[in-house]
Amino acid sequence: MTHLILSPRHTPDSNTLWKAAVDKGWTINRLYKYRVENNIADSNAKIYGENLFVEVIAQQLKIALLATPPDWLALLPYEYLQRKVQFMTLKDCRDLNSPTFIKPASGKLFDAKIYNSGADLPSPDAQDDTTPVLTSEPVKWKKEFRCFIKQRELCTISAYSETSELNLQASEAQLGEAETFCKALIDDEKILLPPSTVIDIGQIEGREWAVVEANPTFASGIYNCDPQQVLNCLQSACVPASKLTPDQQQWQVN
Repeated sequence: MTHLILSPRHTPDSNTLWKAAVDKGWTINRLYKYRVENNIADSNAKIYGENLFVEVIAQQLKIALLATPPDWLALLPYEYLQRKVQFMTLKDCRDLNSPTFIKPASGKLFDAKIYNSGADLPSPDAQDDTTPVLTSEPVKWKKEFRCFIKQRELCTISAYSETSELNLQASEAQLGEAETFCKALIDDEKILLPPSTVIDIGQIEGREWAVVEANPTFASGIYNCDPQQVLNCLQSACVPASKLTPDQQQWQVN
């Protein structure tokens, strides 16, 4: 029987996954501290919650977490980005003198947004200069979608934003275009993908469809995605460290 471990934070997403796990006959534990007791120690468990929580619990249970590496987005061909994206350190960004979208390459260490210049970034005292970041030219996203992917198959998709505002609704035409773009991406053998990942895609104003970013399955909001399919994807994102294959090792979160 599969074991789902949830973080202390009661969120609509975690509550939805709780109910979906009950329907699948899974065992469920919501922890109330960042520590597991011996009676629920299980290296086959699947963990969902905030990045830090999942990483701490996975380490205790000897679970390997699989996700795209921090530089994955910057390595995509331009046809899937429709904008210039670079992977660098926060220190490298401090000399920027034009508006640039800057975000932490992993986690939420500081606000992801358009900074008018490098001088507006968090100071070295507030955020270490060695922090890996992704930068891109500012663009306007018309519509954005979240895609849960397992073994290079699109399992479930949901709209989540329109012109930077939360909007879970999408027309059949918009949904069809999003699915077509996502499937073209995951069918492209040049694009390396972990066993499970979450990829956000969208249409840029005045340009084509593009990848917004990639996120770890175990820490991504589900919006209107099918929670049963989200759990299926989660199964491939959390694997026992002792059973990690050579192919999976390249995707292990350090």
